[in-house]
Amino acid sequence: MGRKRSKYYIDPAVLKEEIRKFQHGEDRIMSDKLGMMLIALANKYASRPNFSGYSYKEDFIGDAIFRMVQQIDKINLEHPKCNCFAYLTQICYHVYLAKIKKEKKFSETKELLKDQYFDDLE
Repeated sequence: MGRKRSKYYIDPAVLKEEIRKFQHGEDRIMSDKLGMMLIALANKYASRPNFSGYSYKEDFIGDAIFRMVQQIDKINLEHPKCNCFAYLTQICYHVYLAKIKKEKKFSETKELLKDQYFDDLE
């Protein structure tokens, strides 16, 4: 019939193991598997209803991936309640909110300058 789907699009145990390999590896090169997991997480989170309608969705995704790669060393895998997936998801969330705030400020500044320009013409 249909193929069996897994419960998660990213398996948290596999994610944790890939992060462990990255943190303790000598060459400090991120594996393709870990990179694809970060891309999948950023894409999936950007498709949520509260972020999906923005025209700069690609900027969300790019900024989130960049920030996750920056912060991946801060994950404490030895902590008993370590949840790598939740940590990375929160990074995406805060990056997306910061981008929305930045774009809103830019848009308001643009509107203000446009209004001033047209007032000067009159």
